Amino acid sequence: MNALFLTLTSLVALAIADADAVGRNADSPCGNAQTDNASADNKKAANVTADDSRCGAAGIPPVPSIDPAHIPYIAALAGRQRMENLVYTGLLRAGISEDTEGMKPLLRAAFGNALQCERQNADFDRISAAFQQAGVDHLPLKGLASRELYQSIDMRSLSDLDILIRREQLEKACETMTSLGYRAGKVSKYEHVFENGGAAVELHTALLSPENRDFYPYFGDGWGRAKQRDGHLWRYSREDELVYSFVHFTKHYRNGGAGIKFVVDIEEYVRRVPGLDMEYVRGELESLGLVSFFENALRLCRAWFEGGEHDDVTRLMTDCICRGGVFGTRDSEISARIARTADGDMRGASRKRMWQTFFPSLDSMKEIYPFVARAPFLLPVGYAARAFRLLLFRRDRIGRLISDTKSASTDSAQHFVDELHAVGLDICRIDDSDM
Repeated sequence: MNALFLTLTSLVALAIADADAVGRNADSPCGNAQTDNASADNKKAANVTADDSRCGAAGIPPVPSIDPAHIPYIAALAGRQRMENLVYTGLLRAGISEDTEGMKPLLRAAFGNALQCERQNADFDRISAAFQQAGVDHLPLKGLASRELYQSIDMRSLSDLDILIRREQLEKACETMTSLGYRAGKVSKYEHVFENGGAAVELHTALLSPENRDFYPYFGDGWGRAKQRDGHLWRYSREDELVYSFVHFTKHYRNGGAGIKFVVDIEEYVRRVPGLDMEYVRGELESLGLVSFFENALRLCRAWFEGGEHDDVTRLMTDCICRGGVFGTRDSEISARIARTADGDMRGASRKRMWQTFFPSLDSMKEIYPFVARAPFLLPVGYAARAFRLLLFRRDRIGRLISDTKSASTDSAQHFVDELHAVGLDICRIDDSDM
C-alpha cells in the first residue's frame, strides 16, 4: 500500500474525529501500545450489529508523524482526491504549522472550497424556495444530503447540486430553473443539467438510468421511499440515504474507481446518525447483492479511520482507490467498459467496444441527434453526420479512442474483473456510467 496515501487517510481520520478524541490521541506516536490497543478494539468491533451502529466507536488512529518535506506531495494527493479541507484540518490537528511549506496552497484550495460551499448552499436555498412557490416536489441527493453529517459542511466538496424531482413536474421545474437565470445543458434519460456560470445543477427524474437492470428495479423513480419534510421539500430517512449513497459508491467503484470521499460518507453516516438501523441497511443491500461489499467497506472504514488492522481485501480496496482520483483512472474506466460487454469473451469485447464508439446505439444517437429521435429511419444519416464531424473537427479524439481501446488489453480487463470479485462485486452487463 502507498505510504503517502495511508498518511492521507490518517489525516482525514483526524479531521472528522471529535476534538476531544483528537486530544486523547495527540501524544500517541504511530506503532506504540495505544495503536495496538486500538487495533485490538477494532477486531472486537468487526461484527457491527444494529445495536452498535457507530463505526467510530473504537476511536481514531494515533496522530501520524509527518515529515514537513512530504507536505507538498500530500497536498497534491489531497487535490487529486478533492479532500483539501479535510487534509488541511488534519495537518493542523497533527501539529503542522500553517507556515510550513506546502500549507499555503492547501489553505487557498480549502478556502476556495469553503467559498464554493457557501455559494452552493445559497443556490440550493434559492432553488428550493422557487420550487416551493412553483409547487415542485424536490429532494436533495448525494453529497447535498450527506454533507449535513460533517462537523462543517465545507468538509464535503460537491461538483454539482443533485436534486430529485418528479417526472410529471419536469416541465414546471425546468421553467423555474430558467426563471432563476439558469441555462439548460446536457440532457439524458433521467438527468437535466442547468448552469449559470457557477455550480451546475442536475435535476434527476430517477436515481439512475432505467437501463440499469441491477439497481433500477429497486429504486424506480426514487420517490417510493421519500418522506415529505416541509411543503414540497422531501427527504429520505438516513438509512435510505446510506443505501443510495452506497449504491452510488458501488457504481463508481465498478465503473473504474471511486475516491476517498465516498468512504468518508459511509463513515459519517455510521458514526454520526444516532440509532442508525444497520439491520435495515444490511437487509436492503442484501436484496441488491451488495451486503458483502458493504461489510468490506465497513472494515475499510475501521482500518482507515480508527487504526484497525488491514486485511487482504481492505489492502486491495485501498490500492484501487489510491490509483485513481475521485472517479478512478482512464485505463480502469476503459477496462470496465470492455468487461461490461465481454460476456466471457474479453478479446471480442475489445473489438465490440471499438465498434460501439464509432457506431453508438439507436438510443444514444437519439440523444446526440434529435432528428434521429423524430425519425429513426434516418439513423444512417446520423452515422454519416457523426463520421463527418469526427473527421473534420475531432480527429484528435479518433486517435485517442483508437489508442485507448488498443491499450486496454484483455488481460487488464480480466484483472479488473478479478479485483471486483475479490471485494464482493460483479460487473454490470450494461453501461451504467451515467448513473
